[in-house]
Order: sequence, then structure tokens, then C-alpha cells
Amino acid sequence: MASSVTPDPAAVAIRAGVAGDAAALAELFWRVRAENAASIPMVVHPRETVQPFLASVLESSEVWVATVDGDPVGFAAVGPDGDLDHLYVARPHTGTGLGARLLTA
Repeated sequence: MASSVTPDPAAVAIRAGVAGDAAALAELFWRVRAENAASIPMVVHPRETVQPFLASVLESSEVWVATVDGDPVGFAAVGPDGDLDHLYVARPHTGTGLGARLLTA
């Protein structure tokens, strides 16, 4: 059962993404897509392709990762063209301003 307690925005740290984040961000990516399947269609690619895809995003893009106690709860990726390519926030953190914080990191 999901907690009804709103996470403390002050408990969230934002840092630059690193290559070692690929596995954790792949899990977050998949979880957020699944949680929001009604509004964000699931990817058509097999789950095992998400981690290599995000590894390439980490290599080629400016990526900011939001963490709580070291665990990723959101991330944003700006591609080489300067466009926002990805913005994912775990459900418990939606509506807390975390997405905006990632966009201004």
C-alpha cells in the first residue's frame, strides 16, 4: 500500500548523473512508465534494452539525478541539441516541485 505521507522536498539531493547510474535509472524509468501507463504509453522495446539506452543517454547528454538517501527518485536529461529529452519523477515525489528543481539544476 502506498504511503500517504508527502516526501520532504528538502530530503532530496540533486547531482550530476554518472555512468554508474545507468542500472538504477533504468529501473526508475521502467517504474515511472508503469505507474503512469494511462498517460505515458509503455515503451515497445524489451525491458533489457532500457539500461544500455540510458547508459548512452548518460554518455551523450547532460543528466541530473534526484536522490533520497542515495536512491534515485527522479532524473532529467538534456540532449546535445539543448532540448529536454527525459524527465522522470517517481510517483511519491510528483507534485512536490521536484521536476522543476531538476529542470533548473
